[in-house]
Amino acid sequence: MSGNYKGLQSRIRELNPQAVFIWCHAHRFNLVVKDAVSSSCNAVDMFGNLESLYAFLWCSKKRAAIFRVNQLKSNSEKNEKNQIHAIQRISTTRWGSHSASLNVVLKFHDAVIITLKTIRSSEGPSDARVGAAASGLIDYFSSYRFLLVAMLFQKVFFIVAPINKQLQAHDSDILIATQLIKNTKLDTDNLRSRGVAEIKRAADDFAKNSKIEFEDLKAPRKKRVPRNAGEKCIDEPLDNPLDNFKVNTYYVVCDTIISELCQRFGDSDGLLKDISLLSSKRLREVGKNPNLIPNDAFIEVCSVYTNYLDHSLLIEEYQQFVRNYEEIESTRQLPKTFRSLDLCNEYNDDEFSQLDLNLEDEYEDTENINQDDVSSKPKNMATVLELFQLFCSANLNAVFPTLYMLFKICVTLPVSSCSVERSFSKLKLLKTKLRSTMLESRLEHLMIINCE
Repeated sequence: MSGNYKGLQSRIRELNPQAVFIWCHAHRFNLVVKDAVSSSCNAVDMFGNLESLYAFLWCSKKRAAIFRVNQLKSNSEKNEKNQIHAIQRISTTRWGSHSASLNVVLKFHDAVIITLKTIRSSEGPSDARVGAAASGLIDYFSSYRFLLVAMLFQKVFFIVAPINKQLQAHDSDILIATQLIKNTKLDTDNLRSRGVAEIKRAADDFAKNSKIEFEDLKAPRKKRVPRNAGEKCIDEPLDNPLDNFKVNTYYVVCDTIISELCQRFGDSDGLLKDISLLSSKRLREVGKNPNLIPNDAFIEVCSVYTNYLDHSLLIEEYQQFVRNYEEIESTRQLPKTFRSLDLCNEYNDDEFSQLDLNLEDEYEDTENINQDDVSSKPKNMATVLELFQLFCSANLNAVFPTLYMLFKICVTLPVSSCSVERSFSKLKLLKTKLRSTMLESRLEHLMIINCE
């Protein structure tokens, strides 16, 4: 599709050199997760055993029924009302399957081990393969090595799983997608800098609250490396198993995520930097200090869209818009319920305090807003779509025509093709052999009902 001479991109650029190709952010982010779960031997072993556990339990309805009964017993012993879950299948085409499968096993870990032991004692004597498979799964899921790797990926999925879902949303734009990727890099780098002590603490707490006795980490066997003539360096193997996990698994997973994010989302960097100047945070910063506008601002986007954007006019209109941005935004009607709005990631603490001061005349309860309460923050105004709607509601298209054209370009840049692919999946489910005589109008109506 991306060949230099006969690919689809080259054919489109022959007709329109200003066409910008952007990969589906959700697909690329899924590839980052895929590389992370296969970056080390411990990660491959864990997710391979999770897939084997799914195949082992769900190949028989009797085994699945035993697992459900053990879940009910576990809930009654803990006085909890957890919903009964099934072991999730791991698939590279089902995004989030790795996280879902791991969460089910960790949530009902005791029930999983008891189920495997029951199957081994009941079916093992008559079928040696079943007994051996159950024993192997029991040994792995009862090991401290599994706990460490599971707690590591639980932290990783806590960072990447919400971003993966947000990138699949139909109202995501190129600006918010870029910000989400940037936040993922920072969160992963913070996870790497905190070290393995946090992971070990979580594994110890899990083992303490579990009824299963976990096997300790085994020290790796020392390998004797012969020294060549004249070689003065001394090989220092990792004798401590925790250090071995930190070097060969913990750092490898974090570095893989960071490097893959930089590699897969590093193109079109200049264009994305120009678009980032349209965020609410940047507009406020430039409005307070016009000298913060970079010298090469909007050069890349104007060079791509030369027929629509003039650089000098765009800079002039941008400067005028940022000076009046807060006044224009204040004319937007505020919602009736302030506490039900979402957190704005673009605001910092000083901007929140200033916003609280501006609103305390209309809202008497703003003084009691908790800083840690996510639901008490204003709605995110950093997306291009929200700013474009503000631009249109204030009828500024005639006042700033060049800036208006830039907003129109930004909101039409694609971020994800998930909605299109879901429509193809729905079409395959609807247009079956039994419905071969369906008219196009009815098929279209059924597609709208299923997709929307």
